[in-house]
Amino acid sequence: PDPVALLNTETAAGLGIAGGDWVFIENMRGRIRQKARLSAALDPRVVVVEPSWWFPERDEDVHGWAEANMNVLTSSGPPYSREIGSVSLRGGLCRVVRAG
Repeated sequence: PDPVALLNTETAAGLGIAGGDWVFIENMRGRIRQKARLSAALDPRVVVVEPSWWFPERDEDVHGWAEANMNVLTSSGPPYSREIGSVSLRGGLCRVVRAG
């Protein structure tokens, strides 16, 4: 029922984040909020966020899509991938903080 961001267990501990905490994932383009799930198997430098999240149960016109949707953190402008000529959706820099 909630958008989930997967974080490395040790990385999360260093940031003061526990499993089930709400976190902000942010970069120069914006900020989204998802719930932390922890895994020791994940590379400590990686955060995996659920894409295309929205809240269909909400009555507002846009169903809160900008609250948790990974698209807030991406851009459809250049530079484009040399290999496939499209925007990069496989990775980007971000910062993760506990949502107090």
